[in-house]
Amino acid sequence: MPSNYRPFRGPIACADNTMKMIFYVESDGRHLSAIGFDGIVRWTRNPGVDAHIQPRDVGSPRIVWMGEAEPSMLGSHPDPGRHFIAIDLDSATSGVVDTTTGDFIRLAQD
Repeated sequence: MPSNYRPFRGPIACADNTMKMIFYVESDGRHLSAIGFDGIVRWTRNPGVDAHIQPRDVGSPRIVWMGEAEPSMLGSHPDPGRHFIAIDLDSATSGVVDTTTGDFIRLAQD
């Protein structure tokens, strides 16, 4: 198992007060949704499918962590008008998700 492997522990969520959005990983661990503070779902995406990641086991790849994207992660995407969250998948893949579109940009894979 890769050294940065994190097990899937179930659904997770984080809020972005600046964007007035909640980012929610559904209980299957594969779908990520952006929900406005008004309760309207802005988008739902499957980053593993979007990145064409091959499953390692049944149900994989699943999102096991998400948080604020560090500026160093956005080196090739410096547009100050765009916002990103960082995610890790249990396939030892990490990347960022554009908070407006849900587009996943793979940054690393072990």
